[in-house]
Amino acid sequence: MPFRPLILLLTIISFNFGNSQERIYIDEKGDTISKSEYNSKFKESSQSLTSWTYLGKDKKRYVQLSNNRYLKGNFDYQIIKTEIEKITKSELNDSITIIIEYYFKDDFCTDKRKDNLWSRNEINERKQI
Repeated sequence: MPFRPLILLLTIISFNFGNSQERIYIDEKGDTISKSEYNSKFKESSQSLTSWTYLGKDKKRYVQLSNNRYLKGNFDYQIIKTEIEKITKSELNDSITIIIEYYFKDDFCTDKRKDNLWSRNEINERKQI
């Protein structure tokens, strides 16, 4: 029996080593860089870089910096409403609130349980934000 905790500990350690993935760091120009260079660029306040982590076909984890990946702006409600009506083939009331949420496929930030079904509670929570 005294070996049971030791065996458990060794199993956990070997599992962690087996699951660790090599990480490849890529700058905003597409060049491979070191982890310290990545950290330095990402923390630099004069650059508005974002980070994207994904699993490559070679099962390696890539951590890539991007410039201006996320943009925000003001959009014409009527244009968006018209396009949604075309896609859904249904007419929307002018007073309806449109909530658009996008999840990136196969990224490490999105909850795998997310779906496109919205409960009334989820919709009401979003309206209050």
